[in-house]
Parts: sequence; structure tokens; C-alpha cells
Amino acid sequence: MIGKLRRAVAGDPPTAARRHLIIVCCHGVYIGPGGAGDSAGMRDEDWIMEPGQGNEGLTLTEHLKKGIAELERDLENSILVFSGGATKTQTPKSEALSYYDLAIHRNLISPAIRPSIITEPFALDSYENIIYSLVRYYQYTSWWPTHITLLSHAFKERRFAGIHIPAARWPLERLHYVGIDPVGKPQEELQAGERWACVVWGEDPYAGGVGKVGQRRGGRGQWKEARNPWKIQAPYLVTCPELEPFIEWAGGKDRKTVYPDPLPWDI
Repeated sequence: MIGKLRRAVAGDPPTAARRHLIIVCCHGVYIGPGGAGDSAGMRDEDWIMEPGQGNEGLTLTEHLKKGIAELERDLENSILVFSGGATKTQTPKSEALSYYDLAIHRNLISPAIRPSIITEPFALDSYENIIYSLVRYYQYTSWWPTHITLLSHAFKERRFAGIHIPAARWPLERLHYVGIDPVGKPQEELQAGERWACVVWGEDPYAGGVGKVGQRRGGRGQWKEARNPWKIQAPYLVTCPELEPFIEWAGGKDRKTVYPDPLPWDI
């Protein structure tokens, strides 16, 4: 049975009233030294990133800082999720856990906000950032959120708001997108790769079913395997069985058919 949105009542856990999910989409693995304070994460040398991500250490750190600022601004209602899997051959540490480490190194996690920050260490792409963060939120609170704040690069907003959010059937009016782009990179350079990504996602918005790591289609499957060098399988089909049909939905015969059955965030 799919859990429905409902109001908190007496006897519910403290997290029950928190209906605002804040997602920081992770884009690298922080490996910087501990105890670095305000300088932690600012240099590219502090990160393992993709070859085309030069001069982005500062940007990824700003994503993290903004996520925590959004949490502190609405602490009584919010849960912050760092989302990103173990995507790098150099270390089995997940992107999500490394962001949490960075927040610790920068002294950003006070006792007051610590219970409101969790990690989602399995997502391998931007669509999974959304779906898996929703599941982690539900696992942690026993509720589904009513609002999402999503933090990533500004140049990726079309992909998230125009492709992923509709595929997830999340209402756009309950999404707040916060985008921060790398400083000093021309927009044309940023948009060139993103245009290709939007074409690929637009043709196959469910990526063959996010729960089917070994069954992804063609080049998408090869790319996904490369993003998962440690062969880690996300556990959500087992830990959230009520969403199994949705997690495994592959878009029907044309790959683009929106998931047709009820979802817990339907209102």
C-alpha cells in the first residue's frame, strides 16, 4: 500500500511535521584535509571530479553551503539530503558522504541542525538524485514531503524542471530550484554538454527503469556502469517496496509514457 500525504498528529515522531525536502545534488567527491575550516573544499585539489569540471571546487562548496542555509532558514519544517553515489574509481566513498564530511570540516553542522541532515549514497544520475532522495526522506521521517527545494547548477534547471520533475509527476508549483553555476565558465561551454544531456533524457526520461542497473538501454547502460565502479546496488526496491513499480517503470513502449498509477505525493 502506498502511504498518502497526511497531517502530523499527537504521538508522531519529531520529524513528522517536516514536509520540506531539500536536495543537494552532489557532483564530486570531497577528499580535502580535515580541519581546514573556511578553506575546505575551495580548491579543485580538494575534490575528485570529472575531467570537464575544472575550477568547480568553489561551486560545489557553494552548493553545500546554500543547502545548509536553506535548511537553517526553515529548520522546523525541513530535512536536508545530500544525494550522490560512489561514482569514482579512486575511492569507494560516496559523493553524499563526502559532502557531509566537507560540512563537518567547515564547521557548518551544529548540534541544532545535525538531526535534520541525512545522506542518500546511491544515486548515479540527476533523476536518481530526486527519486532516491524522496525515498530516503520517507525512510527517515515515515512521511512524504509536500515541497522540494533542489540545488544544483543553474544551467541544469531545464533538465530537472522540464524532464525529471514531470517524469516523477512532482507538481512544479511545489518545486523551488536553486542553481549556482561555476564562476568564470562561459554559458556556451556549460550549455553545450547540457543540450546533449537534455536530448538523451528527453528521449528516455526513465533511463530504462532506475531500479534496473544491469538492464539499461544501449549507451545509457554503459555510461551508468561506468558511474558505478564499485558495483553497488541501491537497496530501495527492498526498503521501499511500495514504490517498486514506479522505480522500475521504464516509460512504456515509447520510453516516454509517464508513470500511470497513483504515487504517494499525489494530492
